[in-house]
Amino acid sequence: MNKIIAGAAALAFSLGAAQATVLTFDQSAPDTPTVAGATPDSTYGDNVSSVSENGFTYGEGPAGFTPNITFDAPDARLWTNSYGGLTNIIYRSAVAQDLAVTLTADDGFSAFLFGFDLAGWPSTDYQDIDVKVFDQDNNELFSWTGTILGTNNGVTSFDFSGTPLFAQALQIVVFASVLGSANDNIGIDNITFGQRGISPDPVSVPGALPLFAGALFLGRRLMRRR
Repeated sequence: MNKIIAGAAALAFSLGAAQATVLTFDQSAPDTPTVAGATPDSTYGDNVSSVSENGFTYGEGPAGFTPNITFDAPDARLWTNSYGGLTNIIYRSAVAQDLAVTLTADDGFSAFLFGFDLAGWPSTDYQDIDVKVFDQDNNELFSWTGTILGTNNGVTSFDFSGTPLFAQALQIVVFASVLGSANDNIGIDNITFGQRGISPDPVSVPGALPLFAGALFLGRRLMRRR
């Protein structure tokens, strides 16, 4: 397993627990197996609040789910095996297109990305693949170039759990279009993300000074009267 631990453009989670959802792409698991080549329901990953919704199951982080986050993956298809050591993944079905998934938070919330896994089919490694994460303004929060593993049950894992990437919207892009018609040979799984409400801006120091001065003046007047 190739594990990439990243800390660029991130915020340490020192302000309390955050909610977390894991997209495992398990279709009605364990009762009904994922169907290879099927299209995920358009609501998959949206506003997740329980372990089983709309025919899919989800993994749950330590502090709950993400009812204020939506998920989008254009031209996504499901597959079951032979993407390295991953089971049940999604890939981009449109020929010569990049694999991209987007997490979008509701107004007043931020999305946090904790990690995801990539692997190559059919149990094949793919070299010099670019992987990037962007925010809603197309700012690059993370960039990596390397080999996506697939042989010998290989998995390339991206781990941001210590300092997660965050924004109002986050887009993971795997630049698989360089593979041409084989762009669908890279799959993504175990996308782990969370949410947090955005705190109101604190009162700035210049704005707080008149309030402080007024309180001090009033306190002095009361002391004189006494």
